[in-house]
Parts: sequence; C-alpha cells; structure tokens
Amino acid sequence: MPAIQDRQVDWKLKNKFMFAYELIAQQPENTSSKYRAGLGTGAPVLATCNSLSALGGLQIDAAGADGAGDEIHWMMPVPYDMDTKHPLKIRVIWTSGSSTVADDVAFVAIYTAIVPHSTTIVTAATALDTLIPSDLVTGAFQYQLTGWGVVEGSKFTAGGTITWEIRCSVADVDLSGELLYVLGVEFAYTPKMTAGPGHGPSRPAFDPGY
Repeated sequence: MPAIQDRQVDWKLKNKFMFAYELIAQQPENTSSKYRAGLGTGAPVLATCNSLSALGGLQIDAAGADGAGDEIHWMMPVPYDMDTKHPLKIRVIWTSGSSTVADDVAFVAIYTAIVPHSTTIVTAATALDTLIPSDLVTGAFQYQLTGWGVVEGSKFTAGGTITWEIRCSVADVDLSGELLYVLGVEFAYTPKMTAGPGHGPSRPAFDPGY
C-alpha cells in the first residue's frame, strides 16, 4: 500500500495564536508599579484591558497619544510543519476604548528571516509582501481582528527563526487619549505533515475564510 503524502490530503490552513504576553521583549520589572515594559519604541506594557475583564493586552498608547509608532518586538521559530512552498499569513487581534464606530487603525508588521549559524540576529526590517489592511473600530473593547498580511513562504528556511515587529502606524484622531491594545497575533499556513514532497506549488491548504 503506497504511503499517504500531503498532496493527497485536503488539509485546512493551520493556525498558530500568540498571546500578548508572548510578544514582548521586556525590560526588568518596574518595582514601583510591578509591570514589565517593552523594549520597543513607546515601551508598550502588558495591562488589563478594562474593568469588565481580567484579560490583558499590550497597551500601545503612551501619555494620551494615539499609539502611532509604538513597537512590539518578538522572535519565533519558523513553524516546523510549515510547507514553505506556500505563504505565511499574519493578522493582529486588538481592541480599544473607543466607542466611535469607524475610527481607523492601521498596523504594520515587518520581519527578518534568520538562518541558523548564518544570519546575524537583527531587528525586523522587511515589509510583508501583502500588507495588513487597516481596520475600523466596531465598538468599545470589542474583540477585533484585522485582515491578513502575507509573506511568501520561500522567504523562510526550515529550522530557521523569524524576528518580528508590529507597530500602530495610523490611528484616527478620535483615538487620541483612548486605550489601544494588541491582544495577540495569529498566523496561518499550509501544513506539511508527511515526509513526502509536500503539496506542490499549485495546491495550498484549504482556506476556511475565518
């Protein structure tokens, strides 16, 4: 009986979720207020989103500003089961204190692919092949997801690592002084689960559209 290979299976896209606390390169604890601030511009901190929830996110506005330019840095391995013939998708999960429907927010994600024993570890610097689309507020402290940004999988090396940076590049003037949080990021990719040649360049995994 022949072995089953990836191209014979109708895989769905595989998703990986990273919570806010996994995304922050931190300074030592601030002993007076007991938080750990991020090392990026704006020093985003992990904080409770609102009085209705004990859940936290990375607060990326500072001193009443709209958060534009505040940076979140982290590193992650290239997913071990990713078929690099196909794209890696990324989107931002976020919320804000704004109750002004249609306030505009835009996030920028950039990356650097790190090859073990070859590439110097550096801050993320390369733009996505398809940028994350801007998003609109739907209500105060609602769970919101941006559209997908995309990087071609061929940019990555199996067994390698990726440095990432996300920042808020644009926030509506009405968001000035409001709380703005990144709750996490989500990745989606075509899995390669067998030792065969993978899906082939013309057959990505099924995208369920959510």
